Amino acid sequence: MEKISPREQIALCVIVGNEPKRLDRCLTQFAPAVSEMVVVHAPGGEAKSIMVAEVCKKHGATYDVWNNPPEFENWPHVSDFGAARQKSFDLATKPWALWVDSDDTPGPNFAPALHELLEKHGDNFDAFALYHNVAGRGIAHNIRERLVRRDKGKWVNRIHENFQLAADARIAKCDEPTVVHLPDDEPKQGSNRNVTILESIPEAERTVSEIYHLHGEYMGQGRKAEAMDLAKKALAHPDLKPTERYELCLNICELARPEILETDSPEYKAMMTALHSAYKTQPNRREALALLGAMHLDLGDMVTAEAYIRAMMALPRPVDKPWTHRDGLYGWAGEALWTQWLRMAGQQDKADEIERARIKGHKYSISVCHPTRARAHQAAMTRKRWLDAAANPERIEYIFGFSADDEESVGLLSRFRHALSPAGNLDRVGGTAVQNYNAATNAATGQIIITAQDDVFPPLHWDLAIEEALRAKVDARQPAILQIQDGYRNDHLMVTFCVTRLTFKRLGYGAQNILAADYAGVFSDTEFSMRAKASGLLVPSDIVFKHEHPFWNPAVPSDDTYKMENSDEAYRLGEEIFRRRNPDLAPKADTTASA
Repeated sequence: MEKISPREQIALCVIVGNEPKRLDRCLTQFAPAVSEMVVVHAPGGEAKSIMVAEVCKKHGATYDVWNNPPEFENWPHVSDFGAARQKSFDLATKPWALWVDSDDTPGPNFAPALHELLEKHGDNFDAFALYHNVAGRGIAHNIRERLVRRDKGKWVNRIHENFQLAADARIAKCDEPTVVHLPDDEPKQGSNRNVTILESIPEAERTVSEIYHLHGEYMGQGRKAEAMDLAKKALAHPDLKPTERYELCLNICELARPEILETDSPEYKAMMTALHSAYKTQPNRREALALLGAMHLDLGDMVTAEAYIRAMMALPRPVDKPWTHRDGLYGWAGEALWTQWLRMAGQQDKADEIERARIKGHKYSISVCHPTRARAHQAAMTRKRWLDAAANPERIEYIFGFSADDEESVGLLSRFRHALSPAGNLDRVGGTAVQNYNAATNAATGQIIITAQDDVFPPLHWDLAIEEALRAKVDARQPAILQIQDGYRNDHLMVTFCVTRLTFKRLGYGAQNILAADYAGVFSDTEFSMRAKASGLLVPSDIVFKHEHPFWNPAVPSDDTYKMENSDEAYRLGEEIFRRRNPDLAPKADTTASA
């Protein structure tokens, strides 16, 4: 009798709302791993529902509809995830089911690794738990029963569902292959949907898991009082799992934290109680100790901060990683907390050397150079946003540039890698943008240099995108300027500058200056863009780093820095400098909202 191949034994099972673009990507990418596809769809009342059925037809997938109850009749979402997943399993005909969400993608070498798993171990196990990596969220290791025998369990829970294995089921945890959760730009109202489902469950009937997850949704929506109330209810429940207890304690710390923390305040005591409770629950994890260290850095208590940070760094990466595990704390993020302490302790050179050494071993290392002025909190959040969105933060150095007399930036951002520009120009017409850009780029050591701004939002896995675009240039040790779109403009002016290291010599601005030092701000990017186009170094791309400037997005408030950098006088002065430096270039270059 001919042996059945692993692929012939596997059905892909997906439940989906009205997400045709996302579903098409999912079915296309997982197709090599399976011989059958099943899609259960909640169509609601949207026109896109027809498109979902067409995507299924295109891929030869079995298609069926999930009928929501009357209260959710027009919803373009599934109202009971556990029951809908069970329906997809019941419709499948293959013995093994691989279940995914429509915004999941296969990790590296997925199909061969999955088939090898089934070939070698399929007779000995009934389920294989695979890592589910959540891209861009700081959560790297969420392991789920992913490839299962359909007859060895059942789906439970309306939301945050799980496959409940039979008592005699045999399960194996696997390092590979992995599934990557990779959201895209197709709308997905996950939080509102989840809240609606969870709130529809009467309070008296909610399980502790449902209370925990509703707390998390409220956290995400900024409903702090309600989130705190649910956290306390869940913590009082005897059936709360240790990992969920740990996470709730961390969340209580965040919810209790005031804008200005003082050691004799009730908020400080509440935070300390919550974090120590978290540590006692799972003492082998770094997250609680990291928050305790960061908290005491904010207080300026260097002795206590050092003790917590050293204790954190002494903990090895756990073998069994809970789904809330923050892997970065065992690498670049843990190191970053230590280098913050070093800088605050007056050891900036040592801190800088540690961070330079970390990226030195990466062939495609990246320096993010971020000029800022009087927006320290916004700048710090931007740094977090960029590093969270990166696929590999280990190879990234993030450098702020600000002037030596910018008290707000010096006060908050000096704990991070930074370079100071000359004092005395804070009130200069046009501001200090160019001198801050150049201060940061002169400190850069990466093979690829890209500039950030307080109001620029990178795409998910932006570092992989620019590496792919510039890899050949880095390999050949050639100068190159990557053309990056800002999401609004339709001209050729760039506001995010990305170059290979050897490009600085060709720019001709001296040292590692990214912009001509004659400028204060506006028109410096005009010169950069026009010279880049004429240089022969420009690498075209459709990569978008969204520039949320008040000129383009009225929802963005215009603060004093915007007004200074974009004043009429700043434009007049910038244009004069541009004309003097570039008599051969177009005299009417558009510089709208360039700063």
